[in-house]
Amino acid sequence: MTSTGQFSDTIYICYPVAKMFKLVSLLIAAALVSLQSAYIVSAQIDNPKNDLDNNIQINPVPQRRRLRNFIKMSQAPPQRVRYEPGAGLQLVCEVTGSPAPQVQWLKNGEPMLDYEEETNEIPTVANNIARLVSKLVLSAARAGDVFTCDANNGLKEITASTTVYTESELSPQLLSLENLFPAPSKPVISLHYEDIIQESGTSLLLPCRVSGAGEHQIVWQDNNNQVVYGSPRLQVLPSGDLLIVELQWGDMGQWSCTARSSQGKDTAGTFVYPSKPRKQ
Repeated sequence: MTSTGQFSDTIYICYPVAKMFKLVSLLIAAALVSLQSAYIVSAQIDNPKNDLDNNIQINPVPQRRRLRNFIKMSQAPPQRVRYEPGAGLQLVCEVTGSPAPQVQWLKNGEPMLDYEEETNEIPTVANNIARLVSKLVLSAARAGDVFTCDANNGLKEITASTTVYTESELSPQLLSLENLFPAPSKPVISLHYEDIIQESGTSLLLPCRVSGAGEHQIVWQDNNNQVVYGSPRLQVLPSGDLLIVELQWGDMGQWSCTARSSQGKDTAGTFVYPSKPRKQ
């Protein structure tokens, strides 16, 4: 930020290298995408034939470029995965995109409704970049089941599938019991942003969705490691997501979500980078 209070066109490294590494990797994934405008007026001396005839040409001010729409699966679930009966199973899908991507999981080609309904609550913002991590937490599975990570950003869609195999198959009766009555387990944060870059002045929704049997509590901490509570700009929604109203430059940094239950806890962090607002 300059002495006049305006944002600089340069991204300054104000945080330790370890905290900025993920943000840098996000920017590399969006190489060719310009987040800041370059307002340049240059004078060129045009003298192709006569050294004495110097014509000064002022280039027009370039228009600020919009973020290029893209989506990339930076971590796909494995093509095949071994399931040990009674052990449970987790599949991870990490997707980077602009606009920020959403993920739903399919089982044998059919949507798994819990995940579909939850991810549909996350709005799409046109001019941002985010890396989203989605985990599918299964208490039971059968040999031959195919689970698909279906990611889209409202403009493009990519998928990756995993086929389950086992060396010892559960009977259908026991499998049904495991699905209906899963054993108590510690909560797992199944959906969150690793990093997000979004324009200042907009409302930002940070997802924090939790899988795991039993009741749990969600607590958010801001970029100063303070528990989010009582702020008119910050609201923890019933889904566990955090709504930041009118994103500000001072919101830059690591925000964390922690889910706790009697079985344990899980924590996930999101690095938030407020970018300079686009001129209308």
